[in-house]
Amino acid sequence: MVAVPVAGKEIADVIAKEADEIVVLETPASFRAVAQVYENWYDVSDEEVLDLLRERIREKEMKEHDFDLSEPGT
Repeated sequence: MVAVPVAGKEIADVIAKEADEIVVLETPASFRAVAQVYENWYDVSDEEVLDLLRERIREKEMKEHDFDLSEPGT
């Protein structure tokens, strides 16, 4: 199963041959880039991506740590 918000017709057809099912919300006639169908699109810097990944890793480690400290059966 492949689900995407937008794709060009040609690539959607290629993916459809490989996937069991494909859902594409929009297939613009002159598709050039994903950003063309969004009202508010901005590029994300490498540093912003790294910050988000670090934050997610910290959250996951905290949850695992909390789990490890819990009493058995609670």
